[in-house]
Amino acid sequence: TVGGQSLKVENGMGKYAVNTNNPGIYNWKGVITVKQADGKIKSYTTPEQTYQVVQPAATISASKMNVLYAGIENPIEIASAGIPDNQLVVKLKGSGDLRKVNSGYEYSVDADAIGQRVTFEVTANQNGKVIPVGKQEFRIKRIKDPVAKVAGKNSGTITAIALRNQGFLFASLDDFEFDIKFSIIRFNVIKIGANRDIVSARNVGADFNAEVRSVLGTLVPGNRVIFDNVVAKGPDGKERLLNSIILNII
Repeated sequence: TVGGQSLKVENGMGKYAVNTNNPGIYNWKGVITVKQADGKIKSYTTPEQTYQVVQPAATISASKMNVLYAGIENPIEIASAGIPDNQLVVKLKGSGDLRKVNSGYEYSVDADAIGQRVTFEVTANQNGKVIPVGKQEFRIKRIKDPVAKVAGKNSGTITAIALRNQGFLFASLDDFEFDIKFSIIRFNVIKIGANRDIVSARNVGADFNAEVRSVLGTLVPGNRVIFDNVVAKGPDGKERLLNSIILNII
């Protein structure tokens, strides 16, 4: 019997079946009653048993997209049908740091772990018992390089006055899942005149210094301007050499 209800016995085995209408973790005990050789009845109680009911669910993902990025806070959502969040225990296997936040979890790791893999293992603590719920492996990747731009351009044509009215370079990370900021650390600017004469200047930071402004102040149609050796730094703290910006002055 289970819960006072007799089970169907086949070949000496009682089979327990129950409707699973609501998700959750359920416990039960069975009682086995045996008639002894002397005719006496003796009962044996089983240890407490546990089963989990989950709602039907489908997980659809591209295997190559199971990635985390170094240098930023990666939001992680962890849930299990029928189990309250406060009963879930999440363990990180691998590099980095996982912390609980109001919206779920956040995972961070530095750039030294790029190329490694980490695994999140989830268990539930139910009535003193630890029940495995699931695990997921992720790859740690480098945030892609941003694109260096000036006046919203990284190539093409621009008028001399439009370029002279600019005051800085910026790094744009387009079509990326997170709003990531990169800072321009330094760059060179080269002006190529109509007669192939070259004037250059160096700049530290994103804002144009007086030397760069002086070069841009001499621009006329037919000149070419190249912003070269553009170096930026992102949230992972690593310097990156970005694209050159080549503009023809019209």
